[in-house]
Amino acid sequence: MKSLKYIAVPFLVLIALAGIIIANVSSPTMAQSNLPPPVTNIQHSGQISSSGEVVISWDLVPQATYYRIGYVNMKEDYLLAKANCTGDWLEAFVYVDVNAQNIVINSDGRAEYTLRRLSPGVHHAFTVLTSNDFNNTIEQVSGTFVWPEVPRWVHLNRQPTETLPSREDCPPDPVAENRAALVALYNATGGPDWANNSGWATDAPLREWHGITTDNIGRVTQLHLPNNGLTGEIPSEMGNLTNLEWLDLSENHLTGEIPAELANLSILRALRLWDNQLTGPVPAWLGSLSSLEELVLSENNLTGPIPAELASLSNLKYLNLWGNELSGSVPTRLGSLTNLEWLILSNNGLTGTIPSSLGDLSNLSALNLGGNELEGTIPAELASLSNLRFLSLWGNELSGPVPAWLSDMTNLEGLWLDYNQLTGPIPPELGNLSKLEWLSLQNNQLTGDIPSALGNLTKLESLWLSGNQLTGCVPAALQGVADNDFALLGLPFCGN
Repeated sequence: MKSLKYIAVPFLVLIALAGIIIANVSSPTMAQSNLPPPVTNIQHSGQISSSGEVVISWDLVPQATYYRIGYVNMKEDYLLAKANCTGDWLEAFVYVDVNAQNIVINSDGRAEYTLRRLSPGVHHAFTVLTSNDFNNTIEQVSGTFVWPEVPRWVHLNRQPTETLPSREDCPPDPVAENRAALVALYNATGGPDWANNSGWATDAPLREWHGITTDNIGRVTQLHLPNNGLTGEIPSEMGNLTNLEWLDLSENHLTGEIPAELANLSILRALRLWDNQLTGPVPAWLGSLSSLEELVLSENNLTGPIPAELASLSNLKYLNLWGNELSGSVPTRLGSLTNLEWLILSNNGLTGTIPSSLGDLSNLSALNLGGNELEGTIPAELASLSNLRFLSLWGNELSGPVPAWLSDMTNLEGLWLDYNQLTGPIPPELGNLSKLEWLSLQNNQLTGDIPSALGNLTKLESLWLSGNQLTGCVPAALQGVADNDFALLGLPFCGN
């Protein structure tokens, strides 16, 4: 009886493990008809004993002169390898070769053999092979032993029976798949004419391709090709870059719709496609990219509504959709994006009122809804935006007063309410916004005097008030504001 040994099972054995019976592959001198039939009805004695023993039994094969009893430690070898889809578990296939004359025949007339030195409580898989012309070379072992089909493997400590993996079951090599996706992008977007295509479509490692960052395995994690002369449509193969965290194709000449396959980029943190000529809707499936922190689709030709599904992006910090042809209302559900810091929806065709739910965006630093067709009053709930630095609501159809509660936004640096239908006086409380640098209230229907309290705005650099029905004089303290439209007011400075 030969001792237990570890062998590196060749690729043909791998195929056999997937359920194909291999016979007479590497021993052409042996005819297929000379091989004994495979073993059937393999059974085991139960749990592996505390001493590491288990009895394997099978129906006797009279034609066999040798048996090979093999096993794989499924916990330590197979399961790990299956998870990684590496096939390395084959290195740990252990077998013992036994002359048929030395096999014990039990009382049921079945052959049996005791395997020893196994790991108690660990999942194992067993097989028994037959041969009638055994010798000790790996080549002839793989060529002359008949592997039972996968369902004949016996599994201890686990039900139902699990089949062994083959290379056909494994996903493609991720690096090769990434390379193919990048080549598809190169071919689809005029790669030879890019401003910089260094390394692209060559055999060089992907990390050496211009704009590419990879992990230590070689999978693409970042793709930066802004302002690089890309033309054409984004290919669907880009969805195969499943380790991508950052995608920046901004300031190019890309056309067509945003491909649905990008929904596969489940760990994407930033998607920058701004300043292209993309068409079609803002895809609702973007809401499934749960890791997304930055979404910039501005300056395209996107149409349709803003999908409410974007409210599912709980990690989103920066949402910029300005300069498209979007329609419909601002989704109320966007108020649930509590990590949002910038919300830029300007220069579209949005209608309806400003949702009061936007007042829940406690981390918001910039809110720009200008250049739309929004109506109604400025909701008082926005007073809760204590971190807001920039509020831009210009170019809508907003009505009602300039709210005095705007003075509660003590971090405000820029306030643009121009080109609306706001009425009433300018609230003197605005003079409390000590950080304010830009204030634009022009082209509304404001009345009354210019509050002298605006003279307290010592950081003010730009002040636009024309196109209203203001009276009185311009506070003398505002004479130092560099960017202004005082000449259009037709009002003197106070004290002159």
